[in-house]
Amino acid sequence: DALPVYEQLHQQGCISRDLSVVTRSFAVAQHINKNCIYIDANLSTDQRQHFKSSIPDIERRLIEQLNSSEVQSSVKNIFLQLFNSFQSDILDALLLQTVFDPDCEMALAVSKTNQASIDEVLRPRWIDWLTGWDGLEIIDVNVPYHNERAPRGHVETSLIDRLTLGGYQAVVWKMAQQKWLPKLFFKPEKIGVVGQAELARDGVIDCFAHRYKPVFLQKPKPVSAQIEPDIKLAHAVIGTCHLVIQERLSLISNGFLRRRAEQILTERLATEFGKYNFFLTAWQQKLAAYPDLNCILSGYGKGPDAMALASVCKERGIKIAAFQHGITREILSNVEERRVFFETSFCDVFFAMNSVAAEVTECLSVKQPVTVIAKNWPSPFKRLRENPKKSENEKLLYHNFNGTVFLMFR
Repeated sequence: DALPVYEQLHQQGCISRDLSVVTRSFAVAQHINKNCIYIDANLSTDQRQHFKSSIPDIERRLIEQLNSSEVQSSVKNIFLQLFNSFQSDILDALLLQTVFDPDCEMALAVSKTNQASIDEVLRPRWIDWLTGWDGLEIIDVNVPYHNERAPRGHVETSLIDRLTLGGYQAVVWKMAQQKWLPKLFFKPEKIGVVGQAELARDGVIDCFAHRYKPVFLQKPKPVSAQIEPDIKLAHAVIGTCHLVIQERLSLISNGFLRRRAEQILTERLATEFGKYNFFLTAWQQKLAAYPDLNCILSGYGKGPDAMALASVCKERGIKIAAFQHGITREILSNVEERRVFFETSFCDVFFAMNSVAAEVTECLSVKQPVTVIAKNWPSPFKRLRENPKKSENEKLLYHNFNGTVFLMFR
């Protein structure tokens, strides 16, 4: 959206010769010849790698502080996961301070499409950082949106190809989700299913083979009006490890941006705790309808939703078995960077796809001790492996993005 926004501002005469354009868009940086600052170039690769490599050490110290306190495990996990994600925000501040000039007026261009969901995605994160700065002007710029890039891209997979990949497991899973399978031949409502993953789907099929019919539980959807941020708890948790947090935030040399970092972190943590309280009530109400439930098979989960589910299940004596989703921990150069997001943060038993994932999870899980079981690859993975190559020149690309590995064939 950045280039259309710039072009509109240029047509409206808002871009003058004495104005510098700061952008994170490589397309805009290439388009503008003069007075353009590509802000991501202001931090070197070495600086970024040093910043990233220091995350595990910070987390180890935070974990030590939290373990020696009276902070309950669900609250600890919510904080650790949020603070890990907040490292991207700190990096944003480090970039922003390279162009932050208190003597200059600043205007922030915000694209508007008249579609709330799209506008939320396009909303610049700089708004959060610069809120409260007197020299800031926010300019809304209307840009057309024609769904040029559908979320799933161009999909032409035939039903036969989908069935070939998914197998009978995909058919049975779909029938179970839609409640098309009769109760007559099964033991009902002993096992619940939350979320999905290829390995979890295979586990559900095994349940049917042993005459158990799992009940599919929809995750509660947060209602903003019912979420009350818990600012008191946020201050208490941050206070528990205040020195470690301050040391990390001290990387931000600009005083205004560093204070904003403290405010943003506190506000987000308070909101996460508010969501946790909301999900506690929601899961209590949902699971109350299934008094005979003994265990839950779960896909990947994190944050307040997963921690609330774990808390309620512990109260009701329900065990959670989580199944590995995606291949990430096996191939990361420093797997500690993702340890706070391991499924063991909310489950009682974790089923891994392979022995490497099992060993990594067992050794590096924040929660100790943990029960980890190495299983086999999910059935769709096996079918991909067994499918003969169409060409000797066929290439396989592994694309690791946001913790997920996508396999693309060409």
